[in-house]
Amino acid sequence: MRFKGLALSLDALFALAFVALMLSLPVVLSQNASDASGLDDLSILGRDYLLLKYLSGKNLTTGNFSSLTGNSLVESAPSTEGRWISATYYQYPNFFNCPTPTSCSFANSSANATYANSQDTGSSYVHSAWVKP
Repeated sequence: MRFKGLALSLDALFALAFVALMLSLPVVLSQNASDASGLDDLSILGRDYLLLKYLSGKNLTTGNFSSLTGNSLVESAPSTEGRWISATYYQYPNFFNCPTPTSCSFANSSANATYANSQDTGSSYVHSAWVKP
């Protein structure tokens, strides 16, 4: 009688483990294959290029990127066939007139805020690049 309770408990634990395995299977199988092949690193390199060029204001060209990394980079959508990895950087306008992005808080700048700065009108806030391995 004592072993019957143990057998039922073990059976319930095995059933619970099987259900947990089946529920986690779609998560494991849905992992992007590009993460494992190192292509995610190229997207990070492309975003770093965009940050240096548009946020920090460095004078970078696609030739500089190619000479440093050995990979091709274009800032317009590539028309050639092949595997291109995209990178995107969103540059939001300076609504609170902060001198630097890290020296601003809502509390000390909300009085100086101008939500319709003329320098922000017509600016492009999305910068994209494509890197070819």
